Amino acid sequence: MKECPFRKDERLRKRPEFKSLYRDGKRISRDEFVVHFAPSKGDEGKLGIVISSSLCNAVKRNRIRRIIREAYRLNKGTLKPSQDIIVRPKKSMILMGTKEAEALLVKVFKEMVKRC
Repeated sequence: MKECPFRKDERLRKRPEFKSLYRDGKRISRDEFVVHFAPSKGDEGKLGIVISSSLCNAVKRNRIRRIIREAYRLNKGTLKPSQDIIVRPKKSMILMGTKEAEALLVKVFKEMVKRC
């Protein structure tokens, strides 16, 4: 059994949740991705991943999603518990290795904690 799983209730799923986070949240932009974040309206923070189908094929999009979810799952203890996050990968993230992408996401998560 996993120590800290990524449950369904930890995901942003509804369009109004995404729109309010884009409208009211802060943004950190990198060459590889853009991260939107804001305080959560509930008790726990949630993660949303937005990848355009024009970015790459389905196999690569799913790989990027797995990398982002794993980085979030392993580091959600360091984040503020009531933080909603949206990650939008860019084309250059496709070319990155798994460890490299996870390390960059962890740096951005730490920067988010400093900004809040």
